[in-house]
Amino acid sequence: SGIVRLRLARLRLDWEHTSVIAGLDTPFFSPEIPTSYMSVGVPSFAASGNLWTWSPTVRVERRFDTDVSQFKIEAGFLAPSAYMTPPSGQRLPSPGESSRQPVYALRFSANGTHGDRPPAIGASAIYFPQRFPGGATVSGWGSMLDWRFPLLSHTELSGEFFTGRGLDSFGGVPVPRILPQDYSEYLEIGAPALAQALMTGGWSQLKITVNARNEFNVAVGAGGRDAGDTAQVALLFPNLQYLSPRNQTL
Repeated sequence: SGIVRLRLARLRLDWEHTSVIAGLDTPFFSPEIPTSYMSVGVPSFAASGNLWTWSPTVRVERRFDTDVSQFKIEAGFLAPSAYMTPPSGQRLPSPGESSRQPVYALRFSANGTHGDRPPAIGASAIYFPQRFPGGATVSGWGSMLDWRFPLLSHTELSGEFFTGRGLDSFGGVPVPRILPQDYSEYLEIGAPALAQALMTGGWSQLKITVNARNEFNVAVGAGGRDAGDTAQVALLFPNLQYLSPRNQTL
């Protein structure tokens, strides 16, 4: 599928206030993951608001401690695989690999230091240069906000929101279905046009913990591209006329 079927492989070096982390990991700019029994193979809301794709990552984390909270600055590089599988099974360079640059990401967060469920809120930004067959280039970018707050006893609210362009490799939006005979044309015409469509999405979950083994979760997620932008792309590449602008999950 273009993605190694390995969820995590992480090497971490820790000092008192600094850590260096490398491996195949979840995107550190999207650290929260909704809980669901519907998750099989990939996390919940993988195409409806959750930026999730496991990617080779190298990042540095710096922590600043106060009496009531801990502030973190994280910066690093990611190399996501192509989200869409070549129909021939041949391993082709993804647009990100063809640009010869990684994804650059930066995250600021504030985290509680007391209790079993400390609150956390973070803001992130990423830059994702891409080069498509035929020479088209897209400067992908994204802004993210994530949160986790304890509310009443045994109750927690978590989630994330994102907006940007060219973030398809990280999931969170509907995936095009392209016939094998149209794949080359899609990479040259449809894919770069789709990468320039504005993307927005996110999810939020209310977790009620009964005890160590039982909990109830209610979550909603949505992710997609601007409907007008998607319609314009379909004019250039008619095979995308059936691509849903947005997915929603409850």
